[in-house]
Amino acid sequence: MAARKAARPRQRLARAEREQQLLDVAERLFVDRGYDRTSIEDVARAAGITRPVVYHHHGSKEGLYAACVRRARDRLGQEMVAALRGVSEPRERLRVAGVTFFSMLERDPQRWIVLFGGSGAPLTGEVGERLTELRFEMVARLADVLELAARPGVARERVEAAAHAIGGIGEQLGRWWLENPKIPRSRVVEHYTELIWNGVAPFAKPAR
Repeated sequence: MAARKAARPRQRLARAEREQQLLDVAERLFVDRGYDRTSIEDVARAAGITRPVVYHHHGSKEGLYAACVRRARDRLGQEMVAALRGVSEPRERLRVAGVTFFSMLERDPQRWIVLFGGSGAPLTGEVGERLTELRFEMVARLADVLELAARPGVARERVEAAAHAIGGIGEQLGRWWLENPKIPRSRVVEHYTELIWNGVAPFAKPAR
């Protein structure tokens, strides 16, 4: 009888590599199936590992989902920084930021829905708290950027209010565009730029 082939040893990944692998797998499942229909077992099976490994790295399904959202928002932030490099005029910076944001939605609308525009995931409990924390973190970063572009003496409260409004406008326009896909991206960006600029122009530094 032919000797049975030895089982192929499971590949061991460094902690950071395993965490990124799990995020890649989980994000794909959340996008394809939705948050509610994806389980830790699904993620473990797709990654070729056991459930305890997933729990060890991310704690829970809620923690895994929040980590996916955090990574996606961090990557968007990096894209924004790269796109805005060398752009100094405030209104043009706003337009370029809009192009970057809505280009991402256009490339992969289902991924945008899951990670940025509401995925059907519950907005209460642990996942709701984590998503709220992530939104506030992003708004705080945006407020820091706006403060640099504001006239001297503008209150931080005004800047933070504007940052929250900008975030809300982007997400709501994204949802609206998904319902009206025939509208070209350039017009969506135009709406985004005009709506926000009319709100921030009164306290923005004059263009040089």
